[in-house]
Amino acid sequence: MKVTLDFYKRLLDNLNDGVYIVNLHREIVYWSKGAERITGYANEDVIGSHCWDNILMHVDDQGNQLCRTGCPLLNVISSGIESKAELYLSHKNGHRIPVLVRATPLHRQQGEDRRHRGNFQRQHR
Repeated sequence: MKVTLDFYKRLLDNLNDGVYIVNLHREIVYWSKGAERITGYANEDVIGSHCWDNILMHVDDQGNQLCRTGCPLLNVISSGIESKAELYLSHKNGHRIPVLVRATPLHRQQGEDRRHRGNFQRQHR
């Protein structure tokens, strides 16, 4: 079986978790179908935007915005080590959704830009 980029996209799109990929500048370059289902934001709503544009408005239990200071993606970009956090994101319709966010660096091949993966999983709190 030959594994192609399309295979990986279909695989990620069939996960229940939301998966997104950002470049070193935190520009969103991939947004999965699971991310669309959880957040209400379609692929075309987010691709090309930056995670700090506060589309999802990541906040902690106290309502502190995390996109510029406590974001798991920001932590993994600066440290290179997996980061995770329980937080809330804002659905396109405005309500908060509790999620567990995990961010990891993606391995790259020679000449590729550094990229990082974030995924979020709905939590019941």
